[in-house]
Amino acid sequence: MIRVDKAENLSGPGPGPGRPETNEALVDLTLEVWQPLYQRQLSREDARQIAENLTGFFRVLLRWKAMNAARRAEEDSSGDLVAA
Repeated sequence: MIRVDKAENLSGPGPGPGRPETNEALVDLTLEVWQPLYQRQLSREDARQIAENLTGFFRVLLRWKAMNAARRAEEDSSGDLVAA
């Protein structure tokens, strides 16, 4: 069972990204979440790669969202200039 307090500890005060304590907690949580979905035993390196890939995926989604928002803002501001 996944405990919410465990996930909250990863983003709350205390150890930050790049610190061994956070990385180990993230690997532990990743194993807890993903191991039931795999037939073979996942290694800690497998879990690290899963977490890294998911982080990269969501960074891309956030970048796309920011680009779309900037494009919409530009379209809105250029539309205002044409109408004036």
